[in-house]
Amino acid sequence: MLIPRKLIYLMLFLGFVPATTASGSTSVARGHETARPLIDWLHTSWTAREGAPPNITGIVQTPDGWIWVSSASSLYKFDGVRFLRVSGSEAPLSSYISTIGVLRDGRLWVGYAQGGISLLEGGKMRHLNSGQDNLPLPPTYDVALDASGLLWLGTQAGLYYFDTQWRPVAAAMGFPGGRVHSMLLDRSDVLWVRCEAGLFALPRGSRKFLQKSARTGLGKLVQHPDGSIWTNSDDLTGVVSVTIDGSGRLQKLNSVALITAFLFDHEGNLWTNAEGVKRFKVAEVDTAVQQTELEQGLSGSRVSALLQDREKNLWVVTEGGLDRFTEPRLRPLALPEYSVFGGRPIAGGPNGSAFVNGSLVASAAAKPQPIAPDYKKLTVNLYRAPDGTLWGGGDGFWTLDSTGIHELALPDGIPKPFVNAIAQDRAGDLWISLGRNGLYKWRAGHWSTPHGIDSKGRSVLSIKADALGRIWLGLIGGRVAVVDKDEVKWFDHQNGLNIGTVAQIVPTDSGVWFGGENGIRYFDGRRFVPLIGKGGELFTGSTGLAFGRDGTLWINGSAGISSVASTEVTRAMAGSGNAVSFRRLDYRDGVRGGTHPQIPIPSVATSDDGTLWFSNTGGVYAIGPGTLSFNTVIPPVLITRLRSGAKEFPLVDGSLISAGTDTLQLDFTALSYQAPERMEFRYRLEGVDREWRDSTGNRTANYTNLGPGHYTFRVVASNNDGVWNNQGATISFTIEPLPTQTWWFKLLCALAILAILAALYSWRTRRISRRYIELLQERIAERERIARALHDTLMQTMQAMLMRFGTATKRLPSEDSTRATMEELLDEASDAMTMARDEVHDLRAGPIQDGVNIEHALAQFGYSFQEQLKIQFKIKVVGNVRPLTAFAWQEISAVAREAMFNAFIHAHAKNIEVNIVYGLRRFKLSVCDDGTGIDETVLREGSRRGHWGLPGMRERAIVLGGCVTLLSSRERGTQVQLSVPHHSAYAKRETWSHYKT
Repeated sequence: MLIPRKLIYLMLFLGFVPATTASGSTSVARGHETARPLIDWLHTSWTAREGAPPNITGIVQTPDGWIWVSSASSLYKFDGVRFLRVSGSEAPLSSYISTIGVLRDGRLWVGYAQGGISLLEGGKMRHLNSGQDNLPLPPTYDVALDASGLLWLGTQAGLYYFDTQWRPVAAAMGFPGGRVHSMLLDRSDVLWVRCEAGLFALPRGSRKFLQKSARTGLGKLVQHPDGSIWTNSDDLTGVVSVTIDGSGRLQKLNSVALITAFLFDHEGNLWTNAEGVKRFKVAEVDTAVQQTELEQGLSGSRVSALLQDREKNLWVVTEGGLDRFTEPRLRPLALPEYSVFGGRPIAGGPNGSAFVNGSLVASAAAKPQPIAPDYKKLTVNLYRAPDGTLWGGGDGFWTLDSTGIHELALPDGIPKPFVNAIAQDRAGDLWISLGRNGLYKWRAGHWSTPHGIDSKGRSVLSIKADALGRIWLGLIGGRVAVVDKDEVKWFDHQNGLNIGTVAQIVPTDSGVWFGGENGIRYFDGRRFVPLIGKGGELFTGSTGLAFGRDGTLWINGSAGISSVASTEVTRAMAGSGNAVSFRRLDYRDGVRGGTHPQIPIPSVATSDDGTLWFSNTGGVYAIGPGTLSFNTVIPPVLITRLRSGAKEFPLVDGSLISAGTDTLQLDFTALSYQAPERMEFRYRLEGVDREWRDSTGNRTANYTNLGPGHYTFRVVASNNDGVWNNQGATISFTIEPLPTQTWWFKLLCALAILAILAALYSWRTRRISRRYIELLQERIAERERIARALHDTLMQTMQAMLMRFGTATKRLPSEDSTRATMEELLDEASDAMTMARDEVHDLRAGPIQDGVNIEHALAQFGYSFQEQLKIQFKIKVVGNVRPLTAFAWQEISAVAREAMFNAFIHAHAKNIEVNIVYGLRRFKLSVCDDGTGIDETVLREGSRRGHWGLPGMRERAIVLGGCVTLLSSRERGTQVQLSVPHHSAYAKRETWSHYKT
């Protein structure tokens, strides 16, 4: 939705829209004076609320990257996020630390208010107490190590050096004595000493000090980037430069207030204390260039120490905490006041220039020059045509030539005209959007409406011509039209263009890019491909898109200025769906505000030399080709703590973690101080993590449910600009097992389980055996009962009948044929009685002991049929003969006899064969004949109606845990196969030596 002109003016009048100053910052009145400009570096402060230690006394950075902070409470290491109190082997001698410093060999030294010093060597503090080796009494102000390795000490009592013991510097060495407040070893290895009597220097290799200044008083020593030495004084306002050649010539740089802390940054600018912190340029040192005080966010009002780290951050110590100043990568241009809450309209100019609103800016560092001081109408859109002509629009429509701005008439009958967008086609016609009044074409003062496009009431927000002569139009509401001669084609969310209102269109040789309120799409002529950044970044509010000379895609969006490398752009154009890597410039780089949804469009412009210009609500920013600086310092990566609950473990490889530990917390960090919140980490615990874990804000890894064993933890990190330390940090440790977690305990448990299983198996086997015996005894008892019944009833009755029949037969005449017949019947009945007696005998006799002779019993049974029926019979035994249990012998014998009887009586066979196999796992028996086979109905139903032979065989086999199988055909005869498990068949445990097959 467009903002009406009158509403803009009303908002300005009522004060809803702030106006910025030429420098882009608001002046703050202090009393009746106008405050000095704020230091225009990015500022972050840490007070007690953010974890800063109280009463900080000093700050230094050691070569390993750590920033050390001393205080009246202890010594701390600071990683840009956390203040870590030093403990263990690095712990100081006393918690009341007066000063700290770093020697030329990188060792940290610590001075104590109550006396003594400490040196950090190889991760361990070496403490030197007062009186030890003649160490002088407190306080100690400074410590230095010269090029020869001699250690110097500046104290209340004078200057000392260490040669087997601490020795005072004698007058013969050219030093007058007295309190020494500061020492400095410069880049030429000259040792500078500031004492009450003046300034003295000890050249390298010399044993005699040279006086460089006779100015009395105490002060600090600082070296300028050009090599010069500077000092202050407790009775001097300003700082003094001392030449190294010994001429004594002083160069005084004045300051209104007394300076007690100062340094020069990498550009030679002077930073000092007094009324907060001040930043001077050396050429303008008589007047503070910029200043930040407590009222502007400084942690305190009194500055006591300053430090510039290796990434060029400037650190300030106050009584209230710690402050960091980082030079911004981008600064807004100093421009005249602009009355619209939005971005300023921009257009690329010749060489490295740009047109910004009503000004021409020759370069990023140049002051803006007005192009038409007398033109007062509001301008919200600028367009530079291919021929170099500048066109502008807003409340009016104008063009610029060498004589100035020329306002052009708008179409008649249009109320409240407002120029939104301008573009020129290949024919030279200007396409101009007049907001809701529609789209028009202008040529040599004549207005017309494009054919086939009805844009009344629908604002065209962006217009672009491509190399093929087509005109692309972006409308509020998310629609896009492409005009190719007289043909108009429309695209919207149904085609995949779901980015809301289209604010920027960039045609290229391969396709067209679209930026809008909800993201970015690339159109290759067939489909719209989304551009998605890592972390799910959608690039919302993209009102400006431009390609750099190296193919990088630059995006001006609501979250800042983003850049996507050409290789990532190519990958995105392919439509793989993978997220692209990107860099972003935002408030952490000096970019203030964000893009406005309508003013200006487009919000990115390119100069002829490739300089990119970005406009947003915070100002206008320029990035020249190759001018953007990045942090190239590889961050050291460290593991700072290994603990479980409240218990900490030593940070050494091979650490043993106490048994029973199943949770661990590992703290890690990386030392980069420009923007620690942008740093990325990846970590992995080998033995637990298959892949690397990503972490941005969190510097702690937590693991649970850990078992005993050896583990290795690895962590890598990148700085704020994506420079990775892939070597990272590593620590290995072993969690010791509880007795219940050892291998021998597990082995014992396994053996115990096996023993239990064996006992259960043995118990089950015995139980089954007892059950077999019980069943056998029941069966024997039943057999004996049947035998008694047969003997006492049926057989006795039959015997009596035979005797009566015999008596009757004898009464018949011997020549009577009936008597002969009766005698034959009596003989047969006598044989039957004999057989009955045998059966009763068998019933009472029970099974053959251990069943060793089952094959003999079956052979005898088979041969008796062979003699009567004249059928060939044979029996074969395979394997070592094993004794069968009595129960198994009975059941197997019954199955075999039933099968043999059927074969002899019903099969009409010529040959019958019985095979017995004593196997390792099973006992097998088969009865084979070459007869006519069994009827298919009997095979299918399992038995013949009214006959129970086959079901009986199956039931006996099931009792033994085995099975009976019938194989029969008319051509091959019948096979009855019985299979019984070894534990049910054999009376004794089998071994391999019993079997040969």
